[in-house]
Amino acid sequence: MVETQLTAVTHVNPHTGRDQNPTQVDGQEDIELKPIRRPKGRPKPMSIKEKTLLANIRTAAMLFVVTIVFLVAFLPAWLMGLTLIEYNEVIFYMYFEYHVANPIIYAFMNKSFRDDLAKVIKCQSMPVVR
Repeated sequence: MVETQLTAVTHVNPHTGRDQNPTQVDGQEDIELKPIRRPKGRPKPMSIKEKTLLANIRTAAMLFVVTIVFLVAFLPAWLMGLTLIEYNEVIFYMYFEYHVANPIIYAFMNKSFRDDLAKVIKCQSMPVVR
């Protein structure tokens, strides 16, 4: 199925470069409607505002996951430091898992990080950012 949109085409006087009377040109109507056809299966292109909003939502989701992992990893050591729970050496040093989890979180949730990581692993050159 094809979606049809109508747009107005106006006539411009080639000598002056200005629109002629918007309602009539030489006794004829100035506005003619022409259909623009866009295939139904093809999505409408996103505006810059929509792309920015989507990028901000993805960033917020990634930071939310990083925060949750941080809390889960550091909470036991913090509670043991405050002597609210009994000391257990294995659980106390669990906060090192956060350092392991961080690159994994970024790799799953950030395409540019994944691409740059792949270049590093393949020993490809990366552009220098100054």
